[in-house]
Formats: sequence, C-alpha cells, structure tokens
Amino acid sequence: MGVGFAYLLAFAAGVSFVFQQAVNSSLRVEIDSPWWAGFVSYLGGSVVMLAVALAAHGSLPTTGMLGRSHAMSWTGGIFGAIYIGISILLVPRL
Repeated sequence: MGVGFAYLLAFAAGVSFVFQQAVNSSLRVEIDSPWWAGFVSYLGGSVVMLAVALAAHGSLPTTGMLGRSHAMSWTGGIFGAIYIGISILLVPRL
C-alpha cells in the first residue's frame, strides 16, 4: 500500500466517523432508543464487514484459527459497543 493511498484511507475513516455520529444520533431520535440505534449500527457494520472479509479473503476463519487467538482479542467489539453507545447518548447533547 502506498503512502498516498494510506492517507486517503485515513481521510475516509475520519469522514466516516463524523457521518456515523450524525446518522446514529438521527436514528436514535427516530426510533427513540440509543440502544436500538447502536444495535442497528453494529448490525449494518457487521453485514458490510462480513461481505468485505469474504470478498477479500474468500473463506471464514477455521475454529483452529479462532482458538489460537488470545482472549483479549475478543474484547474489541465490547469496547466498540461502549464507544458507540456513549457517542449515541452524548452527540445530541453536545
């Protein structure tokens, strides 16, 4: 990956972050629940990530691969959910 492409990806990540906060906050108001808004956000992201992972790698990880991973590796989604939940709660108040 070239440096220019890396900068482009970093820019896209920053733009996506801003749009995600706005969309999640809007959904929170529309469905009157920060928790369901967070769930919908994660569900949509999971579907997209699965499609990208299958397209890029072509297969699911084996149980052996999953078993070799450190337990702490599985906590990323928990921290992400905490972050998204807090963001959905706070953005309308900022």
